[in-house]
Amino acid sequence: ARFENGADSRSKYMQASLQRIAAETKLIEIEREIVARYYDLISITGLSETILLDTKFIYPVKTVHIDDTDVKNAKLDTLEILKKQYEAEAKMQNRNFKTYRIFAAYEDDIDQSIVTFGVEIDLPLFNQNKEEYQLAKIKAQQANLKKLQLKNSQQKQLESFIHQIAILKKEYIALKKRALKEQELMALFEEGYRTAQSSLLDLIQTQYSLIDTKRRMLEIEYLVNLYHIQIDYLKGRLK
Repeated sequence: ARFENGADSRSKYMQASLQRIAAETKLIEIEREIVARYYDLISITGLSETILLDTKFIYPVKTVHIDDTDVKNAKLDTLEILKKQYEAEAKMQNRNFKTYRIFAAYEDDIDQSIVTFGVEIDLPLFNQNKEEYQLAKIKAQQANLKKLQLKNSQQKQLESFIHQIAILKKEYIALKKRALKEQELMALFEEGYRTAQSSLLDLIQTQYSLIDTKRRMLEIEYLVNLYHIQIDYLKGRLK
């Protein structure tokens, strides 16, 4: 065995062990990044209940599936309310008269009794009323146009997030399989190095390849959650 062939082989084996420890340390740092990003996501969503850290992220990548592209949120609701407000104002200004009051009066003279009925009507100036009606109507149309433009823009954003999540999900599944293979290969190289059947370089390269794979998986988990939070806002799930 390589380990039994002298001090040189023993030093190389120790070097391989140190590389393994360094790799494990970097993986621990990745776990720390996961925890930090987890709390970032919690603060963005405004959730009051803490999710167990064992789940790593609010939305696990493998369970994310979205196909509904309808949008409904506070910004759209505000523009809809504004449009209805201007429509109501235009309708009011378009009336022939604004308000009226019915009244009755009774007079008892010596010779006769008189009962009077009447209606008081608030008649605005015609031109002023027409101008106010047109202005309110234009404002209602502008609010509706802004709503349609914003809704169209948000729907495109939503579709983009959905497509990106679908692509990232495929990449994540492939990376997960790759990580398992790299872990198996690293164990084989480590055993092979002890018996002089594999090189130190093979072992080190596999270790760093596994680190890169897990780091990319972390990035995908974070991106998927950010996109999912954006989707939740666009669909009115976040206030």
